[in-house]
This record gives sequence, C-alpha cells and structure tokens, in this order.
Amino acid sequence: MARTMMLSTDTLIWVILAATTAVCVVSMLGVFASVIRHETDLHNLRNRVTELRYSYTLQLARMHGHIEEEEEVGAVDVLDEHGNVEAIEALELDDEPAAAASPARAAA
Repeated sequence: MARTMMLSTDTLIWVILAATTAVCVVSMLGVFASVIRHETDLHNLRNRVTELRYSYTLQLARMHGHIEEEEEVGAVDVLDEHGNVEAIEALELDDEPAAAASPARAAA
C-alpha cells in the first residue's frame, strides 16, 4: 500500500504564503528593473539631445561667421537648469564636436 504524505494545514498555509511572497518579490524586482531601465534610456536620450543641440548651435555659429571653420573648439560656457555658468570641454568625435551641454557663448 502506498502511503501518501499529507501536509498539515499550518504547513500548507506557510508554503502558500512563502510562494506568494516569492512571486510578489520577483514581480516587484521586475518593476524596479523596468523603471531603472527606463530612467537610463531617458538619461541617455537627454544626453544625445544635448549633444545634437550643441552640434547644431556650433554649425549655425560657423554658418553665420561667428566661428571659423578650422577653429579648435575649446572650453564653452554652459548654463545649468538654474542659470549658473559651467565650463565644459567639447569632445571631438568623428570630426563632429559633441559636448555634454549646449554652449552659451558659441552663438554669441
């Protein structure tokens, strides 16, 4: 005769509670990972937009004669969200300048 092992009611409740808790924790971690991934993508997109704005402003300044075509791009003044001036060095990537923020004096 085969004997089946029956779990007591208390043990069954604890097993169900532990399984439910594990599923909830894994679901919450998935949501947190999704939020972090979204924020990272948003941060990267904002940086890319800033680089494109800088590049476009530099291109307009060169078109209007404010900057020589061969002029080396150096330190530029950048305004943060509070209007304070920060100095940032421009990066040269594949013959196109790109920086972390749009210049304040490149167009001046």
